[in-house]
Amino acid sequence: MLSSKAALKLLKSNLSRERVRHSLAVAKVAQGLAKKYGWNPELAYQAGLLHDWAKEWSDKRLINHVRRFRLRVPDFSFILKVSPALLHSYVSADVIKRKGWVRDPSALKAIASHTLGHPRMSVADRILYVADLIAFDRTFKEVKIVRRLAERSLHRAFVAALVIKLSCTVRKGKPLHPLSLTVWRANAKEKQRDMSLRTQPIVIPAKAGIHSGVHVLDSRFRGNDVKSFARRGGPAMIY
Repeated sequence: MLSSKAALKLLKSNLSRERVRHSLAVAKVAQGLAKKYGWNPELAYQAGLLHDWAKEWSDKRLINHVRRFRLRVPDFSFILKVSPALLHSYVSADVIKRKGWVRDPSALKAIASHTLGHPRMSVADRILYVADLIAFDRTFKEVKIVRRLAERSLHRAFVAALVIKLSCTVRKGKPLHPLSLTVWRANAKEKQRDMSLRTQPIVIPAKAGIHSGVHVLDSRFRGNDVKSFARRGGPAMIY
């Protein structure tokens, strides 16, 4: 596995200063969450450092890479039409694997899943997904809410992060990727099986600026209902 020092050197020579700063922030948060929730902290740090390797690639370069190496990307035609930039997570994971910088399957899957998610989100997947949203360089209003949730429950923090991303997409007037809704529905079902989450639902207060009034994120909030949630005033953030 590539050393952290070597990885940082690569980042600095290939990514913008802002992207390097974000990657370092994600790495540190992912490492902390890994220690708390049972993933290899060193792997988490490496995954955080490298997760956005292809983030600044052009749409054309991303598309060419996917086609050249025949990557398996969910609903590729949808991404081509709506937002080729979504390919960066899959391309990043593939480049990292081909270069041999990270070989661990859990870390590579987490990198590939950090934007759209995966129907079966592992602990590693959730850690990187949440770390990407709550990294120290994030300043949107709702980030403090998710950070507090992450201190108590990785699952709750993940669900909140997912809702924030979905509502952001809707507010921008973009259609939701089918995989994102699949991930949401899968987690809604998981919550139904978890009595502790049913009796102690996630509540995000109105002062967080996400919406008017108090909305309870529990098993009743699922699927396309996120569209009405966003129309009531979702976060305006870029991820």
